[in-house]
Amino acid sequence: MDPEDEDVLYEEENSLRAILNGGTLGGPRRIKAATLPKLVDLIAAKHPAAHLPFEQMLVDCHSLYCSSTQFINVIIAKYERVKDDEEQSQAKIKTLRLLRMLLAELLLNNPESKAVETIRLFAQAQEAQFGSDILETIAQARSKEAPKSKAVWSHMEEEPDPPILLLPPDAQTKLDEVDPRELAKQLTLLLAKEFARLRPREYAHFLRTKASLFDLIYNHKLNDAQVKRKMDHLAAIISRFCGLVHWLRREINASVGPRRAKTLNYIFRFAWELFRMRNLHALGAVVLVLSPHFDDLQQMLSPSDVNKLTELALLFHSSETETLDGGGFEFSHSTKRGRDLLYQTHSACLPFLGTYLHGMQIINATEAAFDDDQLAFLKTKNMLNLQKMERLSLVLKLLQQFQDRWYGYERVETIRDYLKRGIDQGLRSMQLRPLGHLCRETVWRHKVDWRRHKLPCELNEFLAQHQVRLGDVLSVLSSL
Repeated sequence: MDPEDEDVLYEEENSLRAILNGGTLGGPRRIKAATLPKLVDLIAAKHPAAHLPFEQMLVDCHSLYCSSTQFINVIIAKYERVKDDEEQSQAKIKTLRLLRMLLAELLLNNPESKAVETIRLFAQAQEAQFGSDILETIAQARSKEAPKSKAVWSHMEEEPDPPILLLPPDAQTKLDEVDPRELAKQLTLLLAKEFARLRPREYAHFLRTKASLFDLIYNHKLNDAQVKRKMDHLAAIISRFCGLVHWLRREINASVGPRRAKTLNYIFRFAWELFRMRNLHALGAVVLVLSPHFDDLQQMLSPSDVNKLTELALLFHSSETETLDGGGFEFSHSTKRGRDLLYQTHSACLPFLGTYLHGMQIINATEAAFDDDQLAFLKTKNMLNLQKMERLSLVLKLLQQFQDRWYGYERVETIRDYLKRGIDQGLRSMQLRPLGHLCRETVWRHKVDWRRHKLPCELNEFLAQHQVRLGDVLSVLSSL
């Protein structure tokens, strides 16, 4: 390896892929990995591989490897190293453009962040050289005068809407007393708001910290300060998915006799409305709830509705069969039918986020482009895997195309509040499941009469660790 290339790894010279991507046997080659300062140097030097999409990829995925402040300091250091002469003017322009691209992303996330303040102080010191536009942009974002407009999209099929009975839902309202189409609309608006605010740095933090559902939900990390700061919207979408699943399961379990069939039928109609609205994220949760009851539904539904049920289920069925007969349902994060539906959708759509998170986790864990010696070299030099970043950036672009589309439904606060209460109840019941198991085990082992004695130390430790309310403990214990 040449000394000048000790901070960068290229494709092999005889690599067919390198040649197809613009390189020759003696010319520029595709970059496989490099240190962050080296990447900034290549961008400033207008390296053939360091084009505009390359810069955007670095802005989107840098959080996988470092903080935004560290990235900014590298860019500023490069800017200050470049000489003030005509020959080096393009390098300054390229470096400054990279800083502006990063600033645009940071302002969308948090205009008051430490990283934005670092850029502001730098721009203030260099104002005489490149004007005051960066300072004005930051000031405008912090004053919240820049509205974030969204195009209004509506793609509902041309079907006559049935009469809607808009009840004022309260604690006594039954699920099947709320119109399923209106419930689907309000859930779609609720999730679309969080989905539209998702930023690439949230996915990067999710991958970098190897966040898991267990940590977020069972270990009560949703309210963790770092989670709220780094991936607030992503955590909200995940928690609402889980809350929706457990809320609907509670509704089914609480229904007995003829009411059970009525509840299942209602949830099926709710699922179909979500499908028509292309809210595939919420649809995945509802299909997961209905999957143990497919046989019962097939017995009670009309033939046309059975076809609809099959269509919904196969969007998330791991097998490529055309029916649900002949085997159990296996929920899958990604299916060909689900992907085809997304590619055919050109209007407002909420994709199933599990598909993309699962795909990004696989990409992040894969190092197929490097052998063991190269991987060791990457870790020693603290290099960024450009091929991994390129694949992650492609997934982010696929997600971002859906964020530019919007639903034009009207908000109905009573239905919205009812939804939030139900989802919160479902999430709470999910969080308390470990507590229930712990209560049963300790009460059985210690033969504790909790009405007369203090709680066992295991329960006290659980309460201290997870900040569980005393009322939750009493409700669990009283059900044993």
